[in-house]
Amino acid sequence: MTVTLGSEEFPPTLRKKDTELAPGKYIKLTISDTGYGISEVDKERIFDPYYTTKAQGMGTGLGLSVAQSIVKKHGGSIHCSSKPGVGTDFIIYLPVMDKKNVRESTNVPEIKSLLPVGTEHILLVDDEETIIDTGRGMLEYLGYSVEIFNSSLSALREFEKSPERYDLIISDMTMPEMNGDEMAKKMILIRPDIPIIICTGYNPQIDETAAKAMGLKAFIFKPLTFHKLATIVRGVLDSTRRTV
Repeated sequence: MTVTLGSEEFPPTLRKKDTELAPGKYIKLTISDTGYGISEVDKERIFDPYYTTKAQGMGTGLGLSVAQSIVKKHGGSIHCSSKPGVGTDFIIYLPVMDKKNVRESTNVPEIKSLLPVGTEHILLVDDEETIIDTGRGMLEYLGYSVEIFNSSLSALREFEKSPERYDLIISDMTMPEMNGDEMAKKMILIRPDIPIIICTGYNPQIDETAAKAMGLKAFIFKPLTFHKLATIVRGVLDSTRRTV
């Protein structure tokens, strides 16, 4: 493995389609290896937290997703170049800070998290084991207490026992026993103020208007990014607290 540090400047004339970075000077951190490499198919999904090539129980795919969220939060980006049998290069660009804008201060502000976090109790429902394990890992990384169910009926029965125990419900839309929207309606009848987020692939039956009509606080299209999940969850919890 080789690690190198350099710099690169992107001029204002650079076409937007060529890079997501704004014009300016960047630190260029390159991590290269001579390993197995990554196929073109896998490379398209390496930042997807729901995707891993490791055996079940050996990985969740969270590492690169978290790294990407942190780098983007600082105004940078990560690029990957790889050929099977040759090796892989990961290039991280981070914007250079202008020394003229840096001032010493004894009043150091509290450092905010790179992702919005929390400690609330979340009930997570999905019938796919890989997705529910990944979702729990992401939410627990953000500080939440997570209870998981791979059955909508089991989740509903548990909710009926102690509906006040949960601060938020996150559920997949399409499940074999009972779809997420049906489960949500039954939960809302039990506890009208419970915030519920539905996760779905493209579904023409649900949009923002339909979600509000069902009493849902939000819906998220898959695949999820770490930053998207963290932001929406925190936003729903905060807005619910303000209206209580």
